[in-house]
Amino acid sequence: MIENMKILITTIILLFPSIAFAGSSSVNQTSFVVNGISGEVTTSSMRVNNTDTINQRYELSQADSFVSLISVSPAEFYLNPSESQDVVIRFRQPQESSKTQLALLSFDSNQTSQLKVGNGIKFPVEFLTSQVAGAVASDKTLSRASSVSTWHIAIYILDIMLVALASWLINRRKFAYSHSNNYKINFIV
Repeated sequence: MIENMKILITTIILLFPSIAFAGSSSVNQTSFVVNGISGEVTTSSMRVNNTDTINQRYELSQADSFVSLISVSPAEFYLNPSESQDVVIRFRQPQESSKTQLALLSFDSNQTSQLKVGNGIKFPVEFLTSQVAGAVASDKTLSRASSVSTWHIAIYILDIMLVALASWLINRRKFAYSHSNNYKINFIV
């Protein structure tokens, strides 16, 4: 019991300085819904407020697959207590409707430790792409749905090679057992 208490106290002492670096922020947006036709650019803005009592460093980021569709300016900035910053977000409408998230991370700007502790807010982003009446899906989309990728073909070939190897090893083992007397055990009564 005393040993468990020592571990708990040590853990709290080690984590407490890191917890003290976590800040607080507020924003005026909770999500983004982007409507439009494919390729169209839409601009939106978001206000970030530092509601903490310490200076904060902020970073806005998006998933790697959406880097070409979402741009943020500024992507990184610093705010003193009670200051705010307007962030401009540009969305390029994709070919098809999709969903992703924007992440706003805040860190104490005075942190010097290797362990960076901060707060984060995720904003859902939904792209709703309008379809033109009578339009047909692109040939690329149709052919991709019905074709077999090269990755699948490689897996099938590997499976066939493994089955052939297994059957060769089994036949070789049967042949060795049938032509050898070394594996027979004679019991003397």
